[in-house]
Amino acid sequence: MDQVYNDFLQLMLNARHDDKQSDYFTIGDLKEFKNRGLNNSEVKENAVTFFVAGYDTTANTLAFACYCLATNHDVQDKCLEEIDNIFHGERPQFEDLSKLEYLDRFFNEVLRLYASAVRIQRGGKQDITVKGVYIPKDVDISVPLYALHRNPTYWPDPGKFDPDRFTEENKAKRPDYAFIPFGVGPRICIGMRLAVMEVKMALVFLLQNFSFSPCSKTEIPIELETGGLIRAKNGIPLKINNREKP
Repeated sequence: MDQVYNDFLQLMLNARHDDKQSDYFTIGDLKEFKNRGLNNSEVKENAVTFFVAGYDTTANTLAFACYCLATNHDVQDKCLEEIDNIFHGERPQFEDLSKLEYLDRFFNEVLRLYASAVRIQRGGKQDITVKGVYIPKDVDISVPLYALHRNPTYWPDPGKFDPDRFTEENKAKRPDYAFIPFGVGPRICIGMRLAVMEVKMALVFLLQNFSFSPCSKTEIPIELETGGLIRAKNGIPLKINNREKP
């Protein structure tokens, strides 16, 4: 695991000194950052972002994942079957997480319905016209993820929980930007890879040891609060049983 972190940090360090164009950072972005660094306001705003993003969002997403397992037993059984076939009851290793194709589809479907951020916000660096709409420089633009991820144009029967929306065949039928739970571009969530790894590792451990089902207090459908983050208004009470080991 230490080697993984070291490799990731080295990639970020290399990016600061690489003048090549990338999919996420332009040459101008890199040069601007290297030349001026962060001012005090940006340091403060980033510190708040790291605290909020790192403290609550992963746990919140994991809670919604458990809810989706409890209310979709066929999906729970498929996740468990895949985990058993790959790990055989042993502790999961980081390098094996990429083999969990169905769990990955499951997690993406959780993020589609319950992405922590209700919206993402961007500001333009120059005046631009998009499909006849004029947007002046420095005007903030909000992208409503909650609505985007439930748009029936891209997601037939959007309220249905269906991990198979994320098979390679089905992903090819819609635009890439129809699903952006972590944002996109130069300002994509800096903790995305860590968050995905944490939740998938936790789900493997939980499913190896427990089963989830609704209880008398479980809301179906669940009532949501949509402020800055999507939350369950009344919590997510579930019935959790020790799993019988084979």
